[in-house]
Amino acid sequence: RREHEKTNDGIDIVHCYGHSGSGVTLSWGCAKDVVEIVKTLIPTNSKQENHEKNNISEHELLWRLAPNPEHILLTSKI
Repeated sequence: RREHEKTNDGIDIVHCYGHSGSGVTLSWGCAKDVVEIVKTLIPTNSKQENHEKNNISEHELLWRLAPNPEHILLTSKI
C-alpha cells in the first residue's frame, strides 16, 4: 500500500507498507513514490520553485513543511 490519506482533522498521512519479504528490495522505489506523493502536498511558492538556485535539498524542503519537527512521529509496520 502506497497512498495518501487525509484524516478528519486535516492531518496528511502517506501510507507505505505491506511489501512482505520484498520490503528491502522494494524500499528504494517505494521511498521515491512516497516523496512524489509528499511533493503533491507541498504548497507551491516562489521560494520553493527557486530551491535549486538556493541549493536547498528536497530533504530539507520536506522537513521545513513540519510545523514542529520535534513532534514528528515516524512509524514502521513489519
